[in-house]
Amino acid sequence: MQYFSISDRAIKEIAKSCHKLEYFDIYGCGSSVTDLGIRAIACSCPKLKHLDLNNNSMIGNSAIRKIAHSFPNLKYLGSIFSPNEREKM
Repeated sequence: MQYFSISDRAIKEIAKSCHKLEYFDIYGCGSSVTDLGIRAIACSCPKLKHLDLNNNSMIGNSAIRKIAHSFPNLKYLGSIFSPNEREKM
């Protein structure tokens, strides 16, 4: 499987431009997405229903808390752990 990289800066631009966003998938961005990018989505895209964060190792607890408090319509939240982090649990 091929992964693509997206930065926090790009996510902030998406959040700023797409307030009606309902589906956002950043599966496999590894270490290029952090809490800053996720908080930008949480603050700007209240209609989000599907958020996939699988295999993103730099997303921490503060972003997950922000997600939990920001998306009343969220139906799907992809796993936040990378395969290496799952092994540590």
